[in-house]
Amino acid sequence: MATPSAPAPAPAIPSAPAPAIPSAPAPAIPSAPPPSPSESARNSPMGSIDAAFRMALEQRAFEIGQLTNRNNFFMVFQGVLLAGLVQSQGAASPMMNFFVCLAGMAISLLQACMAGGAKYWQIRWEVAVKKLELMLLEELKDHPKVFQLFAADMRHLTDAEQAQINEINTSPARILDPLQADCGYVKRIVEEDLKGAGFFVKFAILRRFSVSKIPFWVGISLFCIWTLIWINTFAIFGKPIGAWIAGLAWWDVEIFRFVNFVKPS
Repeated sequence: MATPSAPAPAPAIPSAPAPAIPSAPAPAIPSAPPPSPSESARNSPMGSIDAAFRMALEQRAFEIGQLTNRNNFFMVFQGVLLAGLVQSQGAASPMMNFFVCLAGMAISLLQACMAGGAKYWQIRWEVAVKKLELMLLEELKDHPKVFQLFAADMRHLTDAEQAQINEINTSPARILDPLQADCGYVKRIVEEDLKGAGFFVKFAILRRFSVSKIPFWVGISLFCIWTLIWINTFAIFGKPIGAWIAGLAWWDVEIFRFVNFVKPS
């Protein structure tokens, strides 16, 4: 007996595609303003502004302290050479005097270069301290009391930094306790303290001689002294080169000579 076959499947009827529903545009999110330099420094994983400020102050103090130590190092050599030259009283060989003076000239130049390099790095760290201080003053503009160090005198600030100080002074807290925003503030304080002092005392202090520049000029001065001694350690045509430079070698008349403090008996 034959088994009935299964009925054939009905053909598939394609369904109509669903109409596309337009999506609503996403609302525009306003972009945040770029962070200020002070905010970037505060949020940086590298550290905070006050830590960088302390480090810059320490580096400035380090450069000033090392300038003194390095200058003393060169002055030891200068003292040894000068003492040896004086101790010999001119009895050393001419070649020895010649090369001792050359060594003194070289050491003097190196001393001046060392002092100039130290001054360069001191200025570099002072600029960093000043910029970081301005960033701190901006962060503390809403605090009731703040204190200025390197930004206390406008004469040491650029036009942009002066504008930054004036802008900070517009905050409510700074209106009650404004930052110093005038030139000559430090000089007026010093002049007030020097009331009654003598003329030369005021002159020496108010001229604001740079302590860190003095070693440089000491090196230059010693170089000139060594050069004057050196040109008298050798002769050309029987006359020291110093006499040729001064024009005295052409004259038979004695124009200048050194004498002893005590006249021979």
